[in-house]
Amino acid sequence: MALMRACDLPIIVMMPYADRLAPFALWHRQLWAESLGKQGLGSTPLHALGPVDQHSQLQLHLDGPADKLFTLMMVAADGAGPKVPEATACLLSPSDAADEALRVILGAF
Repeated sequence: MALMRACDLPIIVMMPYADRLAPFALWHRQLWAESLGKQGLGSTPLHALGPVDQHSQLQLHLDGPADKLFTLMMVAADGAGPKVPEATACLLSPSDAADEALRVILGAF
């Protein structure tokens, strides 16, 4: 809360990148609102599911007003996981991301 107040960030976004963490994000939103949204104080909690909302909501969050604090969550992944198709690797920087595991790219952020 101190960082949110100091930086004037009235919105907190919990964004897990795993379907199994979606219930946690919903619980977090409810708990945050019930616990901290009192006496004219608090902030607005939002949730988004990374794989589903990455394009639509993330575009708004990043290109819209700079009034949000983000918490991105991932789970440890065993094995390599899905790879970045070579056809879409040109959209990433660095371009040597072709055939790289998505978990490696997400972990770089």
